[in-house]
Amino acid sequence: MKLSEDEMKDVISIQKRIAGKIEAHQKEIKLLERNYEMLEKIVTESSFTSAADLLGDGSSGSGSGANTEIGNAGGAEAADSAAAAAQPHEAPNAEPGSAAPGQPSGSGTVITDSGTGKPLADVQRTQDRISITIAEGLPGLAEDVPPFRSFFIDRILGGMQKGDAERVRGGSLQEHESISYEVDADPGTGRLRRILIKNYGDERRASEILSTAGWSFARMLEKEEAAAAAQPGR
Repeated sequence: MKLSEDEMKDVISIQKRIAGKIEAHQKEIKLLERNYEMLEKIVTESSFTSAADLLGDGSSGSGSGANTEIGNAGGAEAADSAAAAAQPHEAPNAEPGSAAPGQPSGSGTVITDSGTGKPLADVQRTQDRISITIAEGLPGLAEDVPPFRSFFIDRILGGMQKGDAERVRGGSLQEHESISYEVDADPGTGRLRRILIKNYGDERRASEILSTAGWSFARMLEKEEAAAAAQPGR
């Protein structure tokens, strides 16, 4: 079958689009696998029922991201809710595209409670920074409430810092390019106001930061609600 020059151009164009879609889906699959492995590790290290058992359980829970209890009575839906709570959602006015370092990317996102849809934090990103601003009226999101420090700060951001430090020692990264963060909290109540992450790196690390931030916020609210319910007269 002999094609004309114009037909051949069309075929090549279609081939390139298909290749691009294949690559995009492959990246998404890898990201989903990484997030699943991360949640499985959290569950395992916390001495909870394995995520695989939860997903195959077939039982149902509350369905609320903030009320999820992985490995407890929530069953399979608990694992799904925890994963969903960790996912940031694109803001309605978000615009695709990128910008020079230090300039707004136009791709603001909102981290929400997977059960109620209530906004938990606003996220603004540039090519070198992620700013997570906590929504008002959420006293349960305080810096001393687990697992904010133990998991999100020490394990996730701290782990990225260690990785960058090794790259600096190996000469593949400049010290001023390594990840750093700032936590702004109310000095009186400890309530989180903003978390600023600088030099977060690539898209994979940005996704990991946002997903684990959302998961941590959901668990923090869960602890606040459990403590309130345990008070006398409640």
